[in-house]
Amino acid sequence: MKHVKRLRVAVENYGCTANLAQGSRIEGLLRESGLEICSPEEADVVIVNTCGVIEYTERKILKRIEKLKKSKKVVVTGCLPALRDISGENIIASISGGDLDKISKIFSVEAKKVFPQPYGVMAAVDIASGCLNSCSYCAVRLAKGKLRSRRVEEIEEEVRYLVSRGVKEIEITSQDNSSYGLDIGASLPELLERICSIEGDFRIRVGMMNPKTLLPILDEVLKSMRDEKIFKFFHVPVQSGSNRILEMMRRGYTVDEFLEIHEAIKRNFSDFTFSTDVIVGFPGEIEEDFEMTKKLIERIRPDKLNITRYSPRKGTEAYKLGDMHGRIKKARSRELYRIHNEISLSLNKRKLNEIADVLVTEKGKNGSVIARDDAYRNVVIRKEISLGTRLRVKFVEATPTYLVGETL
Repeated sequence: MKHVKRLRVAVENYGCTANLAQGSRIEGLLRESGLEICSPEEADVVIVNTCGVIEYTERKILKRIEKLKKSKKVVVTGCLPALRDISGENIIASISGGDLDKISKIFSVEAKKVFPQPYGVMAAVDIASGCLNSCSYCAVRLAKGKLRSRRVEEIEEEVRYLVSRGVKEIEITSQDNSSYGLDIGASLPELLERICSIEGDFRIRVGMMNPKTLLPILDEVLKSMRDEKIFKFFHVPVQSGSNRILEMMRRGYTVDEFLEIHEAIKRNFSDFTFSTDVIVGFPGEIEEDFEMTKKLIERIRPDKLNITRYSPRKGTEAYKLGDMHGRIKKARSRELYRIHNEISLSLNKRKLNEIADVLVTEKGKNGSVIARDDAYRNVVIRKEISLGTRLRVKFVEATPTYLVGETL
């Protein structure tokens, strides 16, 4: 590309928080190299940082790429380039992952170390790429590869930088946070201890931890998460309440072991939020298996439930097992959603009239803001307040997805 410094570039991110972190590095590299970062509508080149977790998301992203390339130059990065060929007119390059060296060559800029870019008073810090799990349905594992953890010192340096820039919420992210460091002789508890020792007014949200890798270090993780800088938020995906289905998924744990984790959290923390994930309609899932999943959700009563309809992904072991009719998956997901909607509303109603300290982290709709309490509950405050503000509220209204806080 000639005269690259006159180019206007946009970065569109899809998928998980780890993708958001990688996309922010790409944006940081180009901005620090003198390029103008702008909206897709204004851009000459759009970098589409893709996700390949399910077919629906893939179709949505491919449709977006088709639209963009009619009037823009497009660079495709993220998971999809590792899973399928993406080429054609106006597709400048298709790069697996978020390889900054390759990005720098495409835009003829110097390859250099860059920090994640804050969004408001929040920032995502990716601590590793890839994982050690072997789930039979997962295409992300094919795209990301084996676990590659970043050094503790490198992550600590990034967090210090972000805190110095006024970031108030650090989101620790990867494909599986509890596997962090197993390839380099480090561990998640060690990393959290180092980050918590950094001076400054900020909070840490720990992202998803898989039961298989969390179990061996459970006590150490729970101990480290007692630190006042860490939100008491636990995201531990179960995926199914049936041991038979878990074995077919190659998840590497049983329902009882998942419950052991949940019970340990309850013993150690009087107030916390618990998030889990469920895949409905996995090949071979009969009504009895689905009933087990429903009973498990009714037993643990998670604050948040991410429900995904099974999506066959080429190259995975489960792809050979076929698929079930979409209407069955749709009906089961709706049933789980109904159950959880009642659970989450009930949990939030229990908080009514309680008083809590919250941190304002995002702008909301119609002049409102979104804040988080110590357990990372979603709190809407219906007034304009500066991001990063800490204040005390009383919970006056409850919905299935958030509480309404009134300032005191």
